Amino acid sequence: MAVSSSTSNNGTITRSYPFQTLPTELKAGQIESISQVTLAKFAEANKRGMPIEQAVSEGDFTLKNEFNDHTQNMSWEELYNRDNLFLCMMMIKAGKAFTKEVRNRVPSFIRGDLNECNCRNPVARNSTDSFIIREIERRFPDKSKRLTYVSFGSEGCFSDWVILSQLSLLGYKNIDVHLTAPTKKAYDKMAAFFSQFPGADFKIFKHDSLREFGSLQKPCDILLALDFNGDFDKEPNPFEISINDNGLALSATHGAPTDPSRWPNCNLKMGAKALKTFRPWTKEG
Repeated sequence: MAVSSSTSNNGTITRSYPFQTLPTELKAGQIESISQVTLAKFAEANKRGMPIEQAVSEGDFTLKNEFNDHTQNMSWEELYNRDNLFLCMMMIKAGKAFTKEVRNRVPSFIRGDLNECNCRNPVARNSTDSFIIREIERRFPDKSKRLTYVSFGSEGCFSDWVILSQLSLLGYKNIDVHLTAPTKKAYDKMAAFFSQFPGADFKIFKHDSLREFGSLQKPCDILLALDFNGDFDKEPNPFEISINDNGLALSATHGAPTDPSRWPNCNLKMGAKALKTFRPWTKEG
């Protein structure tokens, strides 16, 4: 099997990806376990009619450039197909196997809309993403519950898009997403993409700063500083943000703000069993 393309009368190119590897929803933990399998394994396994579980056990296959070429040039519209979105996530997790730019894991067709700082190696970023997904699955097993997700210093929003896309593949359907200080282009793309995502109700909100979100006095379930853009608060008075029971507050930035306890002027009120943590800069990063 190979990726096939067809061109309509109006010049639109439609690609068909010969992968039927996903159920309607992934089960808890599957994003992490399946991510160890490269796109090449999926390609070879499908060509040979091999079950994915067998492909995992038999080890690596030769990387097929044609699959890299096609997944690098998907369109946003194609990502509404769950199999295509899953393949895109796998390509991102494969890191430098899919791009010569070792510190850029953003697929080519996405870079004009979303981006992230190249200061961290994809290995470090993917490790952080996996940790966050595992914690969310563990802390919020009810996937129908409406969650409040807040991104501190969002900037290019790519890290947030990856995490939210994985949550949608895992069957989370109701999330209020609050982006603080995103670029206009990134916010517009996030709002457009998730407003049309089939079977999910992800509402995207924009705030100029974390303080502005705090003024809503809205408790949140997930508060992340992943690609911090310099949203340092200069107001003299502190503000408060509440983290719900079992919630997560996490920082994974290179410099300040590091530990969430040291975020400028921000007092975090942690609910019962909520986790406040810092993912340190690793050797890979």
